[in-house]
Amino acid sequence: MNLFIHLPNYRAIVYAGLACKYAVLPIHVDSHLSHPRHNYNTEQREQVVREINQIGGLIQDNKGLESFEFPKPSGPAIPELQAVMLDGLQCKLCSHICRNERRMQAHCKEVHNWENEQKRGRPSYKKRQSKPEMPWISGIHCQQFFAQGPKSQLFEVAKEGEVQEREPKPDIWTTVQNITNQRMNHIEKKDKERVREVDENAEPNPWLKRVGWVQHLKEKNPDQLRAAIEPPDASEEPELQAIIESFGWVVSTA
Repeated sequence: MNLFIHLPNYRAIVYAGLACKYAVLPIHVDSHLSHPRHNYNTEQREQVVREINQIGGLIQDNKGLESFEFPKPSGPAIPELQAVMLDGLQCKLCSHICRNERRMQAHCKEVHNWENEQKRGRPSYKKRQSKPEMPWISGIHCQQFFAQGPKSQLFEVAKEGEVQEREPKPDIWTTVQNITNQRMNHIEKKDKERVREVDENAEPNPWLKRVGWVQHLKEKNPDQLRAAIEPPDASEEPELQAIIESFGWVVSTA
């Protein structure tokens, strides 16, 4: 029994068994059906291979997959494949899709030099009130053509009942310019995140020269230092506020 479905628009065949619903290359059909869960004997596998070899225009191997094109993101889901996954995460910079936040964070760091602004430690009250914007979009509907190997990445499909209107993708030069600007902004940001050592002779306050704060705090992040000494909000952290007031009372009466 041949459970393969031909998708001529994609030059591929999909195994329609409940346990699969993935595209399979013709050169892998025999080994795919040899798995015990499919319950195919040798004669049945050979018959299926002969039937598939009669289909013209199929992508035969990994080399042929280089010309394989995924559906447009505005297109509907492909019913012959596994059910649509509703929890995809899509990178805003390159449209890469995955379903795990840690993997997406690793992708953004390795490929786009992204740095998570939500550092360890106690953030300032102001930062606690606003959630930092992440370089990815959540809630992407996606599917998968091949279970492994080349072209096994997730691809976006339109949400059910929704017609998506998308802006055309930028040309190669716009993409290069965006990446260059991103790198320059990253360098400027890193340069600002350091306490600089200045000429001591030009220091206007002798006390700052004496305590040597610049030397001790060199290479530290000024924003993190300011957040560490910011007074707590009494309505948010009443216990911490009481402790600080107690210390102030002890110092004033000493």
